Amino acid sequence: ALVNEENVKILVKELLSYLVACDVEFKDELTQRICHVVEKYATDKEWHVDTIIQTLSASTSFESEETVCSMIALITSTPELQAYATHKLYAKLADQTNQPVLLQLAVWCVGEYGEMLIGGVPAGVEAEAPDPQTVVELLTSVMRSPVADVTTKEYTINAFVKLTTRFANAPDSLALIHKQLAAYSCSMSLELQQRSVEYSSLLKLDAIRAGVLERMPAFAKKDRQAAAAAAAALA
Repeated sequence: ALVNEENVKILVKELLSYLVACDVEFKDELTQRICHVVEKYATDKEWHVDTIIQTLSASTSFESEETVCSMIALITSTPELQAYATHKLYAKLADQTNQPVLLQLAVWCVGEYGEMLIGGVPAGVEAEAPDPQTVVELLTSVMRSPVADVTTKEYTINAFVKLTTRFANAPDSLALIHKQLAAYSCSMSLELQQRSVEYSSLLKLDAIRAGVLERMPAFAKKDRQAAAAAAAALA
């Protein structure tokens, strides 16, 4: 309740210190509240990304579709942030994070901005740029991870097919992507099976593949409170 644009960095720092030390039963709610105030009041977008990553890392079980959508909306609408966010999230993926929201955000950014990931390191990022083969192998490990739920695997299959255009000059990586996509054509998950079959077919359609797999356009996060208020008014 005390947070505003002037003090958000100071108070969120204190909240993060408490988040690390607080009892497990309070972590998810506090994580949600920190993400909310950061989204609402942050004016420094790189700080925004770093703080959300730090917050999620401290609450390993926290799950939130809203947080995923909010971060994707921020990244897609801010071109100068895309390389920075992708490298930062990839670093968490490389550290074998099990945090569900971080997994989905990292996989989504890798698929969408894969050429930025291997093309160089932006200012503010200390890690070296990975090679395409390493990236694909890391995504393969996500698909095999026992902590990755079906939704995360759906994100990962999407990332695989997107990388066929981002890594077009890396034949070894492309071969591994094709193999991974084909592996799920008999998955017990109908959604994974359907994506596997359809994406494998799409890869054969060179005339339209690049257009279909272009980057997603920027989109705005839905205001759930406004939507709820409108629904209540109609009722």
